Amino acid sequence: MQTVLVIYKFFARGGAQRDLIRTAEALLARKVKVLVLCAEAGDPLPDGCQLQLLPVGGLSNHSRMKKFERKAAKFLQQNPVDVVVGFGRMRHLDIYFAADDCLRSRWKNALLNCLLPRRRTFLELERSAVASPLVLTLTARQEQDYRKFYQLDAARCRRMPPGIDRKYQLFDRSESRRSELRKKYQISEDKFLLVQAAASFATKGVDRSLAILDTLPPDLRSSVTLLVAGDDKHRNRYLRLAEMLKLDVRFPGGVDTLEDVYLAADLMIHPARNEAAGMVLTEALCSNLPVLTSELCGYAEYITASGGGVVLPEPFKLEHWSLALQKLLKEPEHLQQCRKNIAGLYKNDFWYSRPEVMAGEIIDFARNKGSI
Repeated sequence: MQTVLVIYKFFARGGAQRDLIRTAEALLARKVKVLVLCAEAGDPLPDGCQLQLLPVGGLSNHSRMKKFERKAAKFLQQNPVDVVVGFGRMRHLDIYFAADDCLRSRWKNALLNCLLPRRRTFLELERSAVASPLVLTLTARQEQDYRKFYQLDAARCRRMPPGIDRKYQLFDRSESRRSELRKKYQISEDKFLLVQAAASFATKGVDRSLAILDTLPPDLRSSVTLLVAGDDKHRNRYLRLAEMLKLDVRFPGGVDTLEDVYLAADLMIHPARNEAAGMVLTEALCSNLPVLTSELCGYAEYITASGGGVVLPEPFKLEHWSLALQKLLKEPEHLQQCRKNIAGLYKNDFWYSRPEVMAGEIIDFARNKGSI
């Protein structure tokens, strides 16, 4: 059986890219051949994967996406395979993995949707992707939006479980390890360590986190350190802002062992502007780390269900976030209760099962199609 996984850009730390890697590994483990189609590849693929680059040029992202889609369609026409799985919005897919929120639910101005080339192009790509025979969704809200705006038949939807790395099931959660890690990051035991994990600082609201810290009363402000893990190209801009505001903020860059950061921390903060799911939220829960986030994030549903933190309403209001953080800082027993609520959550295989479930859906699709 030959499967093609299609993604516009491949880099190992992206959310959809991590899903692609783990799905590819699960397929390879079942003796399925995997070819990855992309326009750019900045990191190596798993051993056993084939790579086909289809480079494109253009002045805008949406024009490059359109060109990539055309090139991918031509390649697939000349090289037919059993199943084509898209990890981004495009046509010519058998299975669409909906890693992103529904654009139609966010872009509600019909006139702008028609007039602006970027919106028009991405909405066209989304419409095509959702028309695929099978759509794999991440959250209840996301599935509801696709069904509402595109009349997506429930029979064509499959909700995927979270798919965090199994290392979160296995790492050392002892107090001695926590103390060791706080020393590593030079965080004293009397400091309250906030952590934020973000590949894109603007999208995930790092500036919002700095603004929230800036509103804290002096006594609380001096007790808090924020560690922002991520290799955003504008990191120095945020560092300068933190220095200007005289905040204790660390920017260590990309961190491959986020589980260590989570174990050292007291609370995750995640005031994202856009977050279809939020894998970092489930990683935090499985690290016994409470979370402060908003209902905008798809996986906030797991925080609410588990009692593992605080979920604030949208739209974002700085004073609400400031008061919520102050309450958590002043009432440590609330955080202790959150930790008790999520203790042992990491033992459940549900949190790690997405790659295997996706691989099963892909193989079942090929079997029902008569390809195998």
